[in-house]
Amino acid sequence: MKKYFIIAIFAMFSVNTFAQGPVGEKPKPFFKLFEYTVSIGVGTTASDSPYDNAVININAGVDIKKVFKSFSNDKAKLYGLTGLHFTQHGGKTSNLLDDMMTSGNSFRQIHLNIPIHVGLKYKINDNFQLFADLGPYIGYNGKCSFSEGYGHHDFVMESKAFDFGIGGNIGICFKKFGISIGLDKGFLDIAKFSSEEDNISKNLKSKGVAYIRLQWTFNKQ
Repeated sequence: MKKYFIIAIFAMFSVNTFAQGPVGEKPKPFFKLFEYTVSIGVGTTASDSPYDNAVININAGVDIKKVFKSFSNDKAKLYGLTGLHFTQHGGKTSNLLDDMMTSGNSFRQIHLNIPIHVGLKYKINDNFQLFADLGPYIGYNGKCSFSEGYGHHDFVMESKAFDFGIGGNIGICFKKFGISIGLDKGFLDIAKFSSEEDNISKNLKSKGVAYIRLQWTFNKQ
């Protein structure tokens, strides 16, 4: 499966990359064939019960885009996107102030994912551009950590290493600066939660990661 995944990424970004231009035109350097976007933002995430209340997370990412089809006199462009995104899974058991001060009321889990999206951008004028993309992602889940406070619980959270899901993103760009909102939803369990004291043992899924991001694009096309 890993072999086919690598081939799919290569194929998506090879379309038109080495297409022959007009006779006599000097070919662009390889790295000039792509757009590069860096982003940072905040969002919310929650998991299955008992951690089904949302917590705020931080997310950041780097994307590589390749336009492979233009329409309407270059006003609309179809593109492929991949990259590396950092975010967090997690949740909390209660929003009550007393509960929020207890140990283990919330947990967080580092999450890295590689999106494989197809998108469309539309040029409004020389300064503004709308964009949207959608597609699957593969992810890696890091170690879980509980919140600290007063009291003691025998909670145990074992991370599930791999994740797979779907994500989408929509936004607007002013020249090289952009803002977007999006959602990632995983299909696999992210962790196993257990407590002998409460006689609980269950797998948890993420309810999704919703976010808003600020971004800057280099080599804009």
